[in-house]
Amino acid sequence: MPYRSCLDYWRNMVSGTRVKLYPGLCLYKAGTEDKWAGSGAAEWINSNDIVKRQIEYAFEKSCGGVILYSYNYLFVPDFMTSAVKNEIGNIKTVLAS
Repeated sequence: MPYRSCLDYWRNMVSGTRVKLYPGLCLYKAGTEDKWAGSGAAEWINSNDIVKRQIEYAFEKSCGGVILYSYNYLFVPDFMTSAVKNEIGNIKTVLAS
């Protein structure tokens, strides 16, 4: 399910409750083909701001925050490809504002 549709679905489920929604965003996809995305399979290869845009949408939808995973892609050098580093750089711009 595309991110926005999925977030909207979950947001509607908790609407009117005290439940805070924290979508999990996957850094591990940065720079890789998404074989489940059909015609959008190359999106993670061609774009380096997907997670940034997902965070912006989560904030727009008044989510409680976001969760970035996995730890390895944030802090373990062997997992931090140039694509992941680019995503992290873009994430910092939205979190700093």
